[in-house]
Amino acid sequence: MYHHHLRVYPSRGSLPKESQLAWQLARIAADPVPVDPAVAAMIVNRFIDNASVAIAAINRRPVANARSQALAHARAGGATVFGLPNDRWFAAEWAAWANATAVRELDMHDTYLAADYAHPAGARPFERPQYIRKFDTLAGGLIEASERDRFVNLIQGLPELKSEKVRQINVQLPSERLENFEKDRRGIF
Repeated sequence: MYHHHLRVYPSRGSLPKESQLAWQLARIAADPVPVDPAVAAMIVNRFIDNASVAIAAINRRPVANARSQALAHARAGGATVFGLPNDRWFAAEWAAWANATAVRELDMHDTYLAADYAHPAGARPFERPQYIRKFDTLAGGLIEASERDRFVNLIQGLPELKSEKVRQINVQLPSERLENFEKDRRGIF
């Protein structure tokens, strides 16, 4: 087990990359240990669930604001942002900010806390077809069918995906829907 001692560093400081928390987390994530099939299945489910709620919230003001902040920090070889093309990259911390805002905005996850709230969109973990149905319900009308199929087929290849495919784990929207799509007032259930 690794123990990490954390503290805040001023941005003007020069903390070595290998000492940064993100580097340490990436090192653990890249550890080539065998992945239990049940764990691999849940990883895929989490990606599908995160994409579902992120796309459902894509045009809400906090998400649009966070995305605009990321847009101001383009970076070659950086990270992608939900809804934007996979060939547009941004500083990882700003992409993480935009993506996390999108994922958490509607707060409809099926986490262990969701049972306490008893929201129909967030009961206990689903089976894969239920996650995909949730994705289709929440992303329907926003993404093209071909993009839906690309994302669902790609994500089900985890954890065996190579790095060039991992970079494509994103859901892309046509720009006119990203900027001008009206809020769906039908609800999800």
